[in-house]
Amino acid sequence: LNLKQPDSALIFFVKMGESLAKTDPYYHGPDVLLETKIQLGLGKSYLGLGEKDKGKSILTKALTMSVENEMTDVKKEASELLSSIATEEGDYIKALEYFKVFKTASDTLFNEEKLKDLAIKETELRFEEKAEKQKLELEKSKEKQKAQQILIALLVGLAILFIVVALLFYRIQ
Repeated sequence: LNLKQPDSALIFFVKMGESLAKTDPYYHGPDVLLETKIQLGLGKSYLGLGEKDKGKSILTKALTMSVENEMTDVKKEASELLSSIATEEGDYIKALEYFKVFKTASDTLFNEEKLKDLAIKETELRFEEKAEKQKLELEKSKEKQKAQQILIALLVGLAILFIVVALLFYRIQ
């Protein structure tokens, strides 16, 4: 679809749908999510091929599935395309309904993205604070170690001086 080859995309989406049908019939996990995205891709492919009615019906199915499964990204895309189709057909009431769904989904995605950004920034800030704290602790540790080395050097110097003085007294006696 991104390469503007809806005919090739259609073939791939059909094959994806067929392979999805071959999965375990008792498993109803992420297959629904994949099927919803496949329906969206099929609808977009049919629209790209100029088959508006078929694309519209598949996009409607994708929109319904996305609402049922709370897939905001698919809901946004499908409702935007359906709004455009309804506008082209002159059905402005439907276009407005789909646009409202699109706008709600778009705002939801925007808010989720902003929350993710804030969470990332908060995590980065905490990490930087922790790194700064560790850096300060390391500097304190180095300063303490340096002070200990100076103290040891001073004690060794005093010990040597004491020994020299003691030897001088011994020699004088």
